[in-house]
Amino acid sequence: MLVIHKPQTLAKILGYSIEEIDVIIETINKHGRRYYYSYVDKKIKNGKIKLRPIDPSRDKLRDIQNKIQGKILSKILMPEHLKGSIKGRDNIANVKYHRGNNFNFQTDLTNFFGFVTNKMVFDRLRTLGYSSDVAHILTKLTTYKGHLPQGTPTSPTLANLIGLTFDEPILQICRAHGIKYTRYVDDLWFSSKKSFKEIEKEILQIILNFKFLYSYKKTVSKIGKIEGTGCLKKGNGRLGITKKQEQKLSNPNLTDGSRKGLEAYKRRVENV
Repeated sequence: MLVIHKPQTLAKILGYSIEEIDVIIETINKHGRRYYYSYVDKKIKNGKIKLRPIDPSRDKLRDIQNKIQGKILSKILMPEHLKGSIKGRDNIANVKYHRGNNFNFQTDLTNFFGFVTNKMVFDRLRTLGYSSDVAHILTKLTTYKGHLPQGTPTSPTLANLIGLTFDEPILQICRAHGIKYTRYVDDLWFSSKKSFKEIEKEILQIILNFKFLYSYKKTVSKIGKIEGTGCLKKGNGRLGITKKQEQKLSNPNLTDGSRKGLEAYKRRVENV
């Protein structure tokens, strides 16, 4: 892990002068649209409209964030239970981790990035050893409107780091009761060879205690076959693609490129 103590060292790593970085930060504070192009993503699911604000970065800020992610954040060693937005880990590895356990419990954090405040980011960076000045600059360059924005290269890793605050007490409970736990950014999955219904409320309360919210609709307990992060974990311990993906594959109007891609994904999932 690369721990930085001096702003001058940070500037050198990012390839910008301190003065340039100061101007960018000042511009973000006064004219956010210069470096963020905000829009609302609209999706219709089950007849209901779902709106999600997206704030992708651009121009010099995007370049800086790519360098923060590639040269700094990606060097931080992440615990094994984290499976999302980490090189060498993916959604299939997430599902595979729970193979062989018949009792499952899943929940999803509501607007996770939106609940990660700039203070949380600053405090976490300080905990990791960055000086106050460097943590302040990094926080200014990676947060927007007081929280982590959707659509930037740094937000998933920073969200993973902030999530460790509630992961730690959750993992203590899981170890004590023989429960496996993974987090795929904002998707939490728990599994065991025996029922743990009495523990589920404790887990959800920890999430609330740390000022995050979970989705009631996406909170589910299930025995046997269950879908998670784009894969299906079957009762026999094998993995497969989801029902929705199977239906897409059987569509005669599916383009050749999409069919080949989905077939390759299916082989990859089933051969794990």
